[in-house]
Amino acid sequence: MEMDVISSVVIGGTLLTGGVGYPMGSLFGIMIYSVILKFISFNGSLSSWWTKIAVGVLLLFFIVMQRVTVVLANRKKRIQRQETR
Repeated sequence: MEMDVISSVVIGGTLLTGGVGYPMGSLFGIMIYSVILKFISFNGSLSSWWTKIAVGVLLLFFIVMQRVTVVLANRKKRIQRQETR
């Protein structure tokens, strides 16, 4: 259950590197996770493993997006510092 909570919060936008995020983002992540669970269980023909696979793919996507965002923000700060010198 702990990994489900962590993945829901990360999907909601909380950074893994520092835990910075918003409660509404976490709520949004939990809602996305719940919709995935309900959709797969409602379909009935899919295995419960598809839930884990779908959440894993979403988690990977959001982690990559967070990393790209952090790298771009650091690059922007570095450029601004160089311009002021």
